[in-house]
Amino acid sequence: MRRPVEINIDQRTDWKWLMSAQGKNFRNLLSRRFARKFPLGHDTSLRAFIEQVAGRRARGEQFTGYLKILNSVHPAGLRLLLEYGVDYVPYEWTTVPFEPRPRHCFENAWLLAHLAMENDRVWAAIPPPILYVEGLAYGSIVRPMLHAWNTQGFGSRTAVDWTHYSVCPWSRYLGIPFTLDEYWSICRLRNLEEGCAIFHKDHLTERMIDRIASIIDARKQ
Repeated sequence: MRRPVEINIDQRTDWKWLMSAQGKNFRNLLSRRFARKFPLGHDTSLRAFIEQVAGRRARGEQFTGYLKILNSVHPAGLRLLLEYGVDYVPYEWTTVPFEPRPRHCFENAWLLAHLAMENDRVWAAIPPPILYVEGLAYGSIVRPMLHAWNTQGFGSRTAVDWTHYSVCPWSRYLGIPFTLDEYWSICRLRNLEEGCAIFHKDHLTERMIDRIASIIDARKQ
C-alpha cells in the first residue's frame, strides 16, 4: 500500500492519492488513529493536552520523542493559549490553487491572510476577512507542534490549514486569531519579520505578552 511521504514533500501528489479510491485504506487507518487519540473526534479540545504540556514545561522539563518539537514553544505562549485560545475544526480542501512553502506555516498563514485581504482572485473560494491564527496542532500524522493557520473571522471555528492541507482532516487545532494589523503590531515589538512565530521561545517577550493581552481585552469592549 502506497503511503503519503513526509508532509509537504510532493504534497499534491500525495493528496490526490489519499483522496482517491486507492487511498481509502490509508484514510481509514488515519481515521482509526484519530479516534484513538481524540475520542470525541473534532469535539475533543486540545486544552487538557496543553495544560499538561504547560505544567511540564513550567517545571523546566525538556521533551524528547514525539513531544520534542514543543520545546520550541515559549512557556508563556502555552499560558496565553490556555487563557485566550479557541479550538478549531479543519477546513477540508477540495482545490488548492498553488502549493504552500514546505515547513513555513507561519509565513504561509501570513501570505494567505494577505492575499485574502487583497481579495486575490486565486483565493475567491475563501471569503475575506481571513485572520492569522497561531497555536498548537496535533493529529494522526502531525506531531504536536507550534503551528499557524487561518480562519474566516473571529466568530469562525474553522482552521484553514494551507500548509498541511493534505492531512488536516485528521488534526486538531487550538490557537489565538489575529488580524494582520494586530499580528504586525506584535511582531514589530521584537523586530520580527512578517511570517515569524510569535509564540516561539526565542521570540516572545513581556512586551509582546502585554500587547496580546491588550488586543484581546479590547475586543471584549
